[in-house]
Amino acid sequence: MLLFISSNSVIFARVLFKHSVRNIVKKIIAVILAIACLIYLSACYLVVQPCQFDAIAKIVAENLCDEDSMSFRPPVEAHEVFVAYTGDRYYQMGDITVDISHVSNGYVKVRHKSYETRAIARITKPDAEFYYVFALTMRGEWDTFLLTHGDGEYSIKIFENVRDGLFALAFDLQFVVTFCDPFVPFLHPSQHVNFDSDSLAVIVAGELAEGAESELDVIRNIYRYVINNIEYDFDLARQISDGYISSHIPDVDRTLKTGFGICFDFASLMTAMLRSQHIPARLEVGIVNNELKHAWVSVYINGFGWHRVDPTFSATAGNSFIANKPHTYLLMFTY
Repeated sequence: MLLFISSNSVIFARVLFKHSVRNIVKKIIAVILAIACLIYLSACYLVVQPCQFDAIAKIVAENLCDEDSMSFRPPVEAHEVFVAYTGDRYYQMGDITVDISHVSNGYVKVRHKSYETRAIARITKPDAEFYYVFALTMRGEWDTFLLTHGDGEYSIKIFENVRDGLFALAFDLQFVVTFCDPFVPFLHPSQHVNFDSDSLAVIVAGELAEGAESELDVIRNIYRYVINNIEYDFDLARQISDGYISSHIPDVDRTLKTGFGICFDFASLMTAMLRSQHIPARLEVGIVNNELKHAWVSVYINGFGWHRVDPTFSATAGNSFIANKPHTYLLMFTY
């Protein structure tokens, strides 16, 4: 009897051991597969796989990462920065003034003098089937809005808040635009990419351009500065996501001074610094991977065209400089 029990115990122990080993192996395989999936998804999400760049982007990416390509390039001085001026071609109705003196340079300026009400501007280009809605700063301060969809007819409507969430049309204007240069809108400041000759962002960009041999070097220096000196503000992102903050307009100098920002701030800062060095850049907003609202930058590189740069993803999870993967990013707005 004792022998029978002992034999069965040995058999049972062997079976149990084999079963345990199989379970352990299965768990190890599952963990390995899970890690592999995460790495793959992260690579897709961050778009850091250079093998997916087209031939031109590969060359650009290599040049941007080349440590030996630095030599002299005169930086753009602060007084040479493109700024948005008012002029003598404007329309006024009550507290509202719309200045279209410089639409050939790609921008329109709007001012609302009220301290008591709220107002929004809606800019539309009918043949492009798009419209942009902006909250005005009010209190007599000028807002600058870019005309980002090329030549043609635009309209701007100003709506004033009458009660609660209701707005009434207070101003309506149509005008025709012919740009003096197709890149000119993306060299000027705007409400979402706001800078002038005294901005800290302009001063820092000028310093980063010192010693650069080409625009490519300037782009690389600005990109590296942003991703190495700005951290993602998870608290701000959470407040916006939870509805505690209803709107957020980037302030490039605030981002530089605090060292924190969300994707909108990363993209706005890099765009402002590039534009201040006369390098065309677009702040773009849309959807990434069909679910994430996001902001990034497109920069024009001479000889290579427009290329996407995502400083937020690079700063938070990798070193993705240029990402050309159209199905990953869905562009909705350009500022």
